[in-house]
Amino acid sequence: PLFVIREEEAALGGPLKRLWWRAQIVTLPLALAANAMSQIRQGWAYLFDALRDPKRRRPQHWIDLGCMTAHWAIWVVIPALFFPLSAVLLFYVLRKIIVGYMMFAVLAPGHLPSRAPLLGREMPELDWMVRQIITTVDLRVGWLGSVLCAGLQHQVAHHLFPAVPHPRYARITAIVEAFCEEHGLPYNRVGWGRGVIEAWWGFARPRATCMSPDDAVAWAAGDVGSSR
Repeated sequence: PLFVIREEEAALGGPLKRLWWRAQIVTLPLALAANAMSQIRQGWAYLFDALRDPKRRRPQHWIDLGCMTAHWAIWVVIPALFFPLSAVLLFYVLRKIIVGYMMFAVLAPGHLPSRAPLLGREMPELDWMVRQIITTVDLRVGWLGSVLCAGLQHQVAHHLFPAVPHPRYARITAIVEAFCEEHGLPYNRVGWGRGVIEAWWGFARPRATCMSPDDAVAWAAGDVGSSR
């Protein structure tokens, strides 16, 4: 991988790879700046592959094509009728750089703080619901943070019920938290700022992987013992 957060991954590869991974905390900002543009590229590549394959092609793909074309029309073509194209493109790129950092600020704290255990790749005995609860962290945000996160501050509810509209996540969160307390499961929250710092710092100090369900639950509960 280009970036690693697991100790065993950071120990792999040759001297150049290990040097790169030791410096990844410095190069991460550059990757985040390009993250949104990279997702656009991946989206177009996926869409073209689907449209070329009759077995995969669905009506929804044509709707996607229309929406993605409209995106460029709204953000680039129409503004270029009134402003210099260079200024329009510069504004578009700067906006996408901000979006890339914002994506990290919203998503990374919900998955990468120190309280969220990293699971071994083979842990089939861990229940799916428990897996979502212990590896996901909610964010404590104010009203402005709620607007910016658009419901994703309730990351646990989002993982458990991804098809539910996000305005209902707050109500679901209270129910899930009560369920966890009743059944002795950890339910974690972290301040937004602290969550961002911990997620960022995780790229400077890769963490150990929990290899058993008991270790994973203990890690999420803060009863680290031998888990860390």
